[in-house]
Amino acid sequence: MGSLAAGPVGAGPEPYSVLMVTEYAPARGGTVTQSRLHARELRRNGRNVLILTRRLRGATGSGRTDGVTVRRLGIPGSGRLAKLCHLGAGWLWLARHKREVRAVNVMLDADFAIAARLAGLGDLVIMTWVTRGDAPRLLGGLAGLARKALLRSVQHVVLTPSMENELHSLNVAHVSVVPVPVDTSWFHVPTETERSTARRSLGVSSGTVVLFVGHLTPRKGVERLVEAVAQLSEPEGGVRLFIVGGPPRAPDRAYAEQLLQEVERRLGSWAVFWGPRDDVRPFFHAADIFCLPSYSEGMPNCLLEAMASGVACVAPPSAGGAELLGGNLGVVPPSNSPEDLRMALAYLIEHAEERLAMGSMASGAVQVANRPERAVALYEALWDWDRTVAAARNGGAASKG
Repeated sequence: MGSLAAGPVGAGPEPYSVLMVTEYAPARGGTVTQSRLHARELRRNGRNVLILTRRLRGATGSGRTDGVTVRRLGIPGSGRLAKLCHLGAGWLWLARHKREVRAVNVMLDADFAIAARLAGLGDLVIMTWVTRGDAPRLLGGLAGLARKALLRSVQHVVLTPSMENELHSLNVAHVSVVPVPVDTSWFHVPTETERSTARRSLGVSSGTVVLFVGHLTPRKGVERLVEAVAQLSEPEGGVRLFIVGGPPRAPDRAYAEQLLQEVERRLGSWAVFWGPRDDVRPFFHAADIFCLPSYSEGMPNCLLEAMASGVACVAPPSAGGAELLGGNLGVVPPSNSPEDLRMALAYLIEHAEERLAMGSMASGAVQVANRPERAVALYEALWDWDRTVAAARNGGAASKG
């Protein structure tokens, strides 16, 4: 696996470490959280971080978030036209400023990595794949062959070994595994006071709280969790389902509305839709079990945040459970079928002591494996900011320091 050469490093301001993402704060979601932690840690390491992202309605072209410069490009929206404008504007900015760029990390969408390569930054680009199944979808067929050719000089990062195998099966070289970072100073096992305060504020006096946090999209499979909870043989009121999140885009609203109707029909007042929240910690503090029933994930932030908070977790292999919850860190049902989810939930409801032990061990595991500084150190190693190589690329103009 080759490392990435550096951009120009001569006298003058620190070159940009560019994070190119489809969405950034104040938008919500796992990729946004991952990008913010990455940017914050790079900045802490003294890097000149720049976020290139799409324009939001009512937002200016640039600003600062968490002390990091955010430049918003293109036109507002999430449709095809908005993406094309965003791609074109991103390519133009990188082409104009390529001598000022140290490295580019593209999150989620491979087309932006192609734009960075076409801007003349091919060997400075890292493409981070965040969802299992994206690579076969985007790199398969005739269009996929063209994408693979354009991404040949790009370094690829995935979140899990299974995603690494996925890329290798597509004959993609230069693949590294970098786990998702988690802010464990923010997500932590609650004290007794924090837990009782959270449950009281959310109207929980007794019983078991099953929690889902995430976007309400068909891929998340929340309807299967609703069916599983409806099938539990607990006394009425013994189990409550909390759903935190909302539809991220207009096409997802119909799914969210159908889900709400199904919840009202099957669970009534024993389920609560809380909508999207900027701070989800009170829900993790109040929960007894977290369940992620997704059809496809990479290394889901919400699952890691629940683990870090000491909540016993249920996630099938399709939702990342096999790679994150092994070694008795949680329960991994064979699939996300309602019956498999029901059996996993029932087991944790009936075994409270084991539930607490799982949560404690899971929190410790995340604190070791998913520290932001560890993830960023792995990215820094890929970028390999070597002044001698930089000088060679720039005709000896860069200082060897």
